Amino acid sequence: MVRSQGVKSYTSKYLTFINTKVNDDNIGYYWLNGEKITGNFKEVANTSYIGILNNGAKLFYHAAGELFTPTIIVDINGEARPNKVGRDVFLFSLSAKDGLRPWGYNNLNISNDGGQDSSSNFGSNLDRDILKGSGLYACNKASRGRWCAALIMADGWEIKDDYPW
Repeated sequence: MVRSQGVKSYTSKYLTFINTKVNDDNIGYYWLNGEKITGNFKEVANTSYIGILNNGAKLFYHAAGELFTPTIIVDINGEARPNKVGRDVFLFSLSAKDGLRPWGYNNLNISNDGGQDSSSNFGSNLDRDILKGSGLYACNKASRGRWCAALIMADGWEIKDDYPW
C-alpha cells in the first residue's frame, strides 16, 4: 500500500480523484481485435492503483510483474463499454529518463511478437507503418492495440480516417 500512497501523493498535485481503489476485477477488458484480456495483463489491471477522475475516466498505475517499467493505463470513459485497448483504453510507460510515453514509442526495437523485453514496447521514435503493422500489439483490428496511443501521437494527436475503429 506504500506505493499506492506515493502515487496518490504525487498525482494529487495534478489530478483530483473522486475515488481510488486497488482492485477492478469485475470489469471485462478486451484487446482491439476483440479477444478478451486474460492472464498477466488482466492481473495488472486487477492489482493496479486506480484513480477515478470526476469525468469517470480511470487511471491505472502498475509497477511490477510483466510490465517491467511503471505503466499507466488510461480508460477514458471508465466502466462504460467498450473497455477495449485502442478504443477507450490506452497504455503509457513512465520513466525518470523518458517521462510519460505511449507503448510502441520506439520504432527501433519493436518486436513483431510483442515479446517480454521492455525495449519492445518503449523508446524514443515513432514509425506509423510499424505502429499499424502486423505486430501482436500493433494498432489494427487484427492485433491487440497496445500501440494505438503511439499512433495517435505519431499523427499529431489526431485520429486519422484510417484509425482502426
